[in-house]
Amino acid sequence: MLKRLFTPLTLVNQLALIVLLATIIGVAGMAISARLVNGVQGSAHAINKAGSLRMQSYRLLAAIPLNENDQKLVADMTATVFSPELQNSARRDGQEIQLKALQQYWQLALAPGMQRAVNQAEVAQDVADFVDRIDQLVTAFDHTTEQRIERVVWIHRILAIGMALPQGIDCVTANAAEGLRLTHKGRLAVGYDADLTLFTVAQTPTVLVDAEKESLQADKILLPLAAIRAGKGYLTEQGSAENAFDF
Repeated sequence: MLKRLFTPLTLVNQLALIVLLATIIGVAGMAISARLVNGVQGSAHAINKAGSLRMQSYRLLAAIPLNENDQKLVADMTATVFSPELQNSARRDGQEIQLKALQQYWQLALAPGMQRAVNQAEVAQDVADFVDRIDQLVTAFDHTTEQRIERVVWIHRILAIGMALPQGIDCVTANAAEGLRLTHKGRLAVGYDADLTLFTVAQTPTVLVDAEKESLQADKILLPLAAIRAGKGYLTEQGSAENAFDF
């Protein structure tokens, strides 16, 4: 048993192991990315709630002195302060203490003060302090959101480094079409639109720069030569120069 364990792997087994490891790494990367993206979405919902909270504060201030008809505004404000979106994001981003202080300020100071106030000047500064606390919370959510997005970008970069050409093509064809729910595009198959891009692989050292201004040295690039769209062919400048096709 031990002898078999330390026996050198055959070429087929080595290839199978490489494919298995690549698959595990890819699945793990996608799982981590999905979790980070869910965090980004949760923070976005919380930031929207915080924006609503800011608007509700000013609306209540404008309604002072409050009467019986304004109690719904107070109830709506309380519901927003204690909304699941804010509480979940605060728990995920480590801002529970900050959110708890905001909730207590509303419950123990601002809400009672608004109920008693006979003019806006009595609570205007309290509202300004409350809004400042909201802004601090939003800033914290923004910071963690930026960190999550940066991590997703780096995970995708790491996965892309070891990506083979067929996988890269799938990312911009089949996977992209599936993500955009374009049911008749992305593949060369019966029933699909016959839209093609024809390219060549050129051994040309090139510096690639992405939207984040990060650069990567590549030793080869894809040069588009022609495209076919709705049965009509189009040549690129490179394709025309090489006389690659005759449409």
